[in-house]
Amino acid sequence: MLYVWSFYDRDGEGPTFEYLKALDIGRFARLGSEPQGGVEKTWNKLLRSYGYSYADDLDLLIAEYIERGFFDRDALVAKLEERNALERASSGREYYRQAWNLYLDSFDDNEDDFISTLVAGFREKMPFLLLNDLRDVVAVLRKLQRDQLANQLVDEFVSKNQEFLRPVESPDVFARYKDSYISEKIAALPRPAESDDNLREVVKRIVSSNGWNNNDEDYLADASVDDYHKFFKSEHSEDLAAYVRRCLQFGEYANSTERQKLIAEKARQALLRLASESQMNRLRVSEIYGLELPSEASAEP
Repeated sequence: MLYVWSFYDRDGEGPTFEYLKALDIGRFARLGSEPQGGVEKTWNKLLRSYGYSYADDLDLLIAEYIERGFFDRDALVAKLEERNALERASSGREYYRQAWNLYLDSFDDNEDDFISTLVAGFREKMPFLLLNDLRDVVAVLRKLQRDQLANQLVDEFVSKNQEFLRPVESPDVFARYKDSYISEKIAALPRPAESDDNLREVVKRIVSSNGWNNNDEDYLADASVDDYHKFFKSEHSEDLAAYVRRCLQFGEYANSTERQKLIAEKARQALLRLASESQMNRLRVSEIYGLELPSEASAEP
């Protein structure tokens, strides 16, 4: 409801949609490098009443759907299932959150207690924490001149999450992590070995993980329209729609790169070719995938 209200608000009474998406613990707790304006203080007071302090991956996925005006059911279900599993596995994660309360909820001179609780909670729950969490902890440690401890946490996190960091995270996401030590450690990870993946395997991996790497984008961009046509036409499973939509979505981001737009365009051209092959396919391409079909794509009944 908070996201919907902000997106459709025309009175300017609440936080902007972009502010909600960009909010993190560091900014919410006024630990960011930029001074907080009066309007942000007002917004944060309102958000605290909602129990909202930062945008996580699920929040950003929902925000994307609100912007687009429709839901990708498969992606949302996958993310919710992932979230449910994470919540079950990290039932003690509240201990880590309590450390932030030592900072947010008092004016006590409790730096040592705050740091020890924060770091202990982070280490204990590290398997269930994300890069956003690492960034926030590192930011506050550096603000308190605990650089050595901050670097140690980065080393531990990267070491224990190499498989997650390499194939799953899109390379563009690291632009959000302004700490140079985090960026350097991730950049130094060994690149995955070249594989003999075919187009279906690459798209399937992207859909199942809801993430991709630079090699995946290169592969999809280098594939031909014929490759996409063959892939879509040969796939016979309940996952077909998710695969096709994933390829098209590369061109739907507000900041899609030229390479991502090329992926979406090749998928679109493959769909247009499929639509020209039969009246059934014309109906599928138009109704299921929402493509506007040129008159020459129509088939005689």
